Amino acid sequence: MSRSTNIAVQSGNLTKDVELRTTQGGTPVATISIAVNSREKVNGEWADVAHYFTWTVWGATAENCAQWLHKGSHVELAGRARWRQYETNDGQKRSVVEFVADNVVFPPKSQSTTNPAANSSSGPSNADFASTPDDDDIPW
Repeated sequence: MSRSTNIAVQSGNLTKDVELRTTQGGTPVATISIAVNSREKVNGEWADVAHYFTWTVWGATAENCAQWLHKGSHVELAGRARWRQYETNDGQKRSVVEFVADNVVFPPKSQSTTNPAANSSSGPSNADFASTPDDDDIPW
């Protein structure tokens, strides 16, 4: 039997604020909607085209996403695609491809204007990591 791989990686900007909810069991779950741009030929001319995707994030990562990510934020997500069927209220069967994130990379604090900790002096500074004469011996 051959092995198959289900890996999805996307980098884009949020099209709206993160939607955070909890399951009946109390597990946080967030929905993240992003736009990913690509360069494609449209009517014979190169153009930037936006593609829209929805990601699901679970647990503490979902809570962190809701706290730190907002419409327009850049985010990088890695996980897997999932195909799911459901039935609408009027009895129609629908199917959808969703992405489930295993890893979320937030924007750097120095570039985030929505992160109040970005300008905080409570974090480590360069003075906390002063160079020593032995630094020249490090091979990287």
